[in-house]
Amino acid sequence: MPDRGTTADASPAARLFASRLSRWLVLALVPIPSLALATADSPAQRQAASRFASTGMAATLRRCELPRHCGGQAPKRAQKTRRETSNDFKIDQRTLEFDGLTIELSYLLEAPAPVGKSAHPYRDPQVLRLRLSDSRWPVGQGLGVGATQARIVRALGQGIARGACNEYVDPVREDAVTFCFEQGRVGSIEWVPWHDA
Repeated sequence: MPDRGTTADASPAARLFASRLSRWLVLALVPIPSLALATADSPAQRQAASRFASTGMAATLRRCELPRHCGGQAPKRAQKTRRETSNDFKIDQRTLEFDGLTIELSYLLEAPAPVGKSAHPYRDPQVLRLRLSDSRWPVGQGLGVGATQARIVRALGQGIARGACNEYVDPVREDAVTFCFEQGRVGSIEWVPWHDA
């Protein structure tokens, strides 16, 4: 039987291929922790997480009359951009910053024909992102900034671990919420509702 040698005897290209193949096999065979955690959640936790990803920010938004004020305070900083989306909608996009709250939203000014201009463009904003970093802002189910990580996991499950954060996604609506933790407590919460830009 002929001696096939070792990878050390192989050409550089063969060694590179063997190295990449072994990495791929390791990645393919080692379970990914975040996926394992997500599947460990109970059906009730997954349902609660989906609901929270889509509706958890409603308690915060009820205190707002956008774009003028939120929680009785005017924005500390506001940025405004009018633009046209890739599917020909004309929008007024804004980023509003309050103490411990940042909201990115858009107002539909005009849709492609035959719909045309919006009769009441500033009535119903579409929230693109909402981030909380202060416990003064109410959150659904009392899962706000300052809540313990254990309380979040008990209510919503492990979700998808992303460093010091847990992400929860509504698989139907594709809305997402991410809790980031500091010393075992929620330091920030960020919702990113699905939208067609």
